[in-house]
Amino acid sequence: MPGRFRTNVDRLARFEAKTRPERVMETSEDIRQAAVQRHGQRQTELAAFELQAKEAIDGLNLSVTLYLSYLNYCRELWKKANTYGGAVLRRETEAIIAKWAARDLDETILRKLRKELINVT
Repeated sequence: MPGRFRTNVDRLARFEAKTRPERVMETSEDIRQAAVQRHGQRQTELAAFELQAKEAIDGLNLSVTLYLSYLNYCRELWKKANTYGGAVLRRETEAIIAKWAARDLDETILRKLRKELINVT
């Protein structure tokens, strides 16, 4: 079965071919372009979500000093909503609510924002 196995000479030639700087740079550029495109899409989605969150927070007549905390809470909800779903998302958001409630944010408002922004009850 000598035709089935590669020799070290074959392996070395393949390694040299795939590690040529030009080929590595071309592959990296293709990967980078796709990553930049995905990042741009996600930032657009996040900006739209933040606008929605700001509108929801504005309607609550909160203290200016708490505004940023509630906005950061909403951003954390967005991240979890884009990672999990269903019962797992509900449990994850419960943990987030507990965390932000421990930071002296109103739990009722946190639950209201969760329901309004990511539709988890």
